Amino acid sequence: MLIANRFLMLLIAVMMGVCGCAHQPTIASAPAKYLWQSGDQFVALVPREQSPGSVPGDHPVALDQDKLRGALASLEWQESADVKPVQLLTDFELSILAEQITVGLAKATPGEELVFALIGNHPAFMGLAKRPQVTTGRVFYSQGRINVILGMVHEELGKNDDRRLQPFVPGSRGAPAGFAGKITVLPEIGEKRRADWLIIDPAVVIPLPKQLPSLGTVPEPAKDAVPVASPERESLQQPGRTDKGAKRIEERLLLLNGLKEKGLVTEEEYRAKRREILDDL
Repeated sequence: MLIANRFLMLLIAVMMGVCGCAHQPTIASAPAKYLWQSGDQFVALVPREQSPGSVPGDHPVALDQDKLRGALASLEWQESADVKPVQLLTDFELSILAEQITVGLAKATPGEELVFALIGNHPAFMGLAKRPQVTTGRVFYSQGRINVILGMVHEELGKNDDRRLQPFVPGSRGAPAGFAGKITVLPEIGEKRRADWLIIDPAVVIPLPKQLPSLGTVPEPAKDAVPVASPERESLQQPGRTDKGAKRIEERLLLLNGLKEKGLVTEEEYRAKRREILDDL
């Protein structure tokens, strides 16, 4: 009787611990800084996974969101050899992931990386219907390229799944995921290090300087302003009076516009710095 009572008390304590907490997306890595959440879906920054050969990320880094989205949109998933490949991510997943990777890696430290779990309506039953399926991954930036390690790909969701007991698991640097399907990466976009480890080479990648100089402001930049592809840090410094001065000033203005659009400088800093650059004309 005493043993039965102790077992009952233990069971009640466990159930209270599971049910008493507020609902929140659960990550296999903790602690986490959530950037975006919706139900069981999330994008978050977590401490860098500690595994053999794991190196710090080259963070923070500024990425071109539109080009990143285009690269992600080109990825295809083929569940088996007898079915046609489909787009790995839906338009909804693409919009969320491209934006949050851009935002997250601009905030991340070398000791952090990004993890995500997104649910999209993907083709099922030989393409005759669509069902919600989850895709998870781990993202970090290293040596000029974006690494995406997938964990779960187009996995079916159970109606009664409890994420506190069955958390979405992102990919791992140390152990490959066990999915049986195949992911295709276009050669011009990147390559695969493993079946689950994708390496994407975006066209525009701007590493952020360790400390931004004091930047100032001016009227709102044009909507079609394009950030410089790979600016030197000295582009923000006073250029010399050479025959290349005009080009350097143009590069500095483009870079400044890019920083302003990404929210990396304030309106006041933007205006002051733009006036300073134009005074060099």
